[in-house]
Amino acid sequence: MNRRSISVAGAVFGVTIALSACGDGGGSNGAAVAAGPSPQSGSLPQGSESVDLNPDDFTTDIDNPYWPM
Repeated sequence: MNRRSISVAGAVFGVTIALSACGDGGGSNGAAVAAGPSPQSGSLPQGSESVDLNPDDFTTDIDNPYWPM
């Protein structure tokens, strides 16, 4: 196998992965997914609703093991 065929195979693989990530995962159309609010979004402000942030809820400690910065 030469370099060009390896590069083409890599490009095809990358495009395949990228296109599979674009799917909605459930085989349903986008309108059905967007029609109702998800259980998690019920507590989030929507549109121009105000947001109440308490500075005491924030910290400078970074404890994410996957992004330790």
